[in-house]
Amino acid sequence: MLTKTNEISLTEADFAELLEEAEQRGELLSREIELGTDAYLPSALGEMCDRFIELREGLTINIRSGNLSQALTLERHHEEDFSIVAKFYLSGGSRVTTPQVPEIDPDYEEIAGGSYLYYLPNMTEYEQWQANSPIHVVMVYAPLEYFSSFNNTNGILPCPLQV
Repeated sequence: MLTKTNEISLTEADFAELLEEAEQRGELLSREIELGTDAYLPSALGEMCDRFIELREGLTINIRSGNLSQALTLERHHEEDFSIVAKFYLSGGSRVTTPQVPEIDPDYEEIAGGSYLYYLPNMTEYEQWQANSPIHVVMVYAPLEYFSSFNNTNGILPCPLQV
């Protein structure tokens, strides 16, 4: 975990450790709701809630809302089974670095009003958010296998989605 003045950089392992410490202090980190789960950021990082709602088996919506108390960079490794993601920023934004993907700019910004569709399995990305900037983003996740339920006899789905 690297820390600069009002800035923190975390790996997934660092983030898991931070969650464990917050849980030991008695912080509420998740709760079941009628349609899914609310997950909360440890208070040391700010006030943030991720609401996860399974719309149907294999199709999940994640509504993120909150504000960070310090700038945060999170290093995440996407596994082989990483889902296809549609992301819609309503406010806030982030800088994303994906150095291993030749098809896209390795350093770009996701901004309010922007929408992003990506499928990036087996790679590491770095996402950086600013402090004291309201974040409202809606993400829709679907594993690649989700699209196998679509009737594709007429070849409408692009090749990567034809599983």
